[in-house]
Amino acid sequence: MTKRKAIKPDTYRVLYARSGNKCAFPGCCTPIFEDNNQLTGECCHIEAYSKGGPRFNALLSDDDKNSYDNLILMCSRHHKIIDGNPDDYPVEYLKSIKASHEEKYMESTLKLNNSMLNQLMESTQQYWHDIKYIHDKDTTGLHREYSTDLSISQIITLLEETINNLEEIFDFHIQSDESLYNEFEQLCEKLGYDTSLIDTIPYYENPFTNRNWEINYLGGPNNFETLRMYFYALVIKVLETTAATDFSIFPLLDKWRQKFLEFQKKNYYFD
Repeated sequence: MTKRKAIKPDTYRVLYARSGNKCAFPGCCTPIFEDNNQLTGECCHIEAYSKGGPRFNALLSDDDKNSYDNLILMCSRHHKIIDGNPDDYPVEYLKSIKASHEEKYMESTLKLNNSMLNQLMESTQQYWHDIKYIHDKDTTGLHREYSTDLSISQIITLLEETINNLEEIFDFHIQSDESLYNEFEQLCEKLGYDTSLIDTIPYYENPFTNRNWEINYLGGPNNFETLRMYFYALVIKVLETTAATDFSIFPLLDKWRQKFLEFQKKNYYFD
């Protein structure tokens, strides 16, 4: 596994300066550093650095994950609370409290000395070592491993493959429903039952005919196409943002723009 990227010292310095040396959680005044410069607070990722972490966003690059905009300083108590209950503390909420908190200290003259900076960097490294250790100590062989060395292109490919796999599973269930009536008739014949009477029942009263028709042919396909539409749009938005600072992304961006354009030309509701 590729070594995890470290947060840049200058990022720590700006975070601390704009923290007012206080936890950013609303109403909390717990210091990040004590009077003796001992670190008691923690540097938290709003969108987790590693797969499986709270609010993880697979489309963020490693640099984006460790950027100033994705980091917030909190006391250890509130760090545990937000990461332990990610549904209650979504990305938008955490970014709003970060902005509100830092606005008060935008003109702050607080500065990190080398000792304080080293403590912040070491605490961040230790936190992610602990996250990795959760998987390493697993003995069941069932724990889902995460990787931080995937490129944006690889992550996008994996997401698209997952959508395709889900659609294949859904298609299998459709085929299973379609064959249910014939299989039921064959079972009755093996048991010596007269199956001719089944044909006298109207199809709309026969539970084995067109089972789950609306879900199979309307609900499912419409939702899959909607999922693809938003997935393609999200990919392009992320690539556009990344391409602003990394010109090598442009070929990939052009590829997905064309793909979405062709998809959208045929994107009609199933009805």
